[in-house]
Amino acid sequence: MAFKRVEDFKLSLDSLIKANYSQDYHLVITQSISLGDRSHYIKLHDFINNVDIKNKFKSITHIETESKSSLPFGNAYHAFKNMVRGMVYVWEKFSALDSLIIIEEDIVVSEDIFEFFEKSRNIINQDPSNSIRLATSAYFLHTTHSYYDWRLDKPIKRKTIRNELSLSLLNPKQIDQVKLQGEIEFKVLAWMLHKSIAKTIIDDFNQQIQPWVLENGENIIENKPFTPKPEILKNNCDCWNHDRYLELRFRDFYFLGSQSPRCNHVPSGGVGLSHPGEDYGFPLNENYTSSDEFYIGVVNDGEKGIWGLVKEYLPDVECPNRIDCNHFSTGNKCGSIYNSTCLNIWNLECIPCSGRKVETFQPICNEKFPQCCDGVCNATSPFFINIPTLFKDNSVQQKK
Repeated sequence: MAFKRVEDFKLSLDSLIKANYSQDYHLVITQSISLGDRSHYIKLHDFINNVDIKNKFKSITHIETESKSSLPFGNAYHAFKNMVRGMVYVWEKFSALDSLIIIEEDIVVSEDIFEFFEKSRNIINQDPSNSIRLATSAYFLHTTHSYYDWRLDKPIKRKTIRNELSLSLLNPKQIDQVKLQGEIEFKVLAWMLHKSIAKTIIDDFNQQIQPWVLENGENIIENKPFTPKPEILKNNCDCWNHDRYLELRFRDFYFLGSQSPRCNHVPSGGVGLSHPGEDYGFPLNENYTSSDEFYIGVVNDGEKGIWGLVKEYLPDVECPNRIDCNHFSTGNKCGSIYNSTCLNIWNLECIPCSGRKVETFQPICNEKFPQCCDGVCNATSPFFINIPTLFKDNSVQQKK
């Protein structure tokens, strides 16, 4: 799936070529054309024709999808439309295929990603219950999920709080079987779906979503809750994002997730999602695993995992979303600044999720609490265990 990020696409294509067994796959590039502006399409098309990649895939096809979005990265509706356009084309041209891999334009992948997808495809096709129908090379659980493990969530997604303990918990050979139930981050960066799921998606779009847009106009589209949408979207995710739609439209189906991420946004230099602060991104698996080495390690059907069970016997443990402002000499707390924090389990502390250094909040402390700080306050992260019944962050509420 492509739009305007041609430089990112080049990095993505390069990583796909370096992945083993790319030559066993047909490559179909489906690209949105914004308001009739074909400049990015031509640029990408020229690049494809001028690089020696003909023998890197079974075949290479470049198709286009009409878009009316003028935004730099498009919008959710047109991304959905572009994805469906690609699905329709693939099954019209390659009707014998039983599955499809979808990769976004600003993604780099591990060298063994096709090994992972081949193993996933075999598991899906051999599933007697027909309940395993998707696979993704990266996924995460929401904090409310019964299997949520705080050692593997934020420390894996945020480079600034990544640590040896969290990395040591990654198992490159493990595939998790997870039930879709709405408390999942099913990453649609590089993922696979069975043709039965694709047929449902195509039907939903062609029979409900697209007719609704044609009738009501694109100008009415807002990717916000409680705004007008087709019933199929309103009843599932109340959004236009195809990833959230997938998670809820196919609830109670299972997907196969690589326990160790095998995709990531483009590195520094591209304009993918890893760009802001260069903090958000996954550790791309470097431990090559062949398809016959993978095994299903966890079957996550929504029942409580070890951390879900432990939580029942512990106080409510969470990262308090604050930075404390303490007087530089007395150490007395002057107040707090509201800020989203993430767990750094290596140092047992919460730090800004943005990756921003805590000490850079000192000027804000001095400005917010001038009398108490007396011009010089130290900004500190609170200890990561916060029992809300004892620590209600009253200073945050009082100082707003």
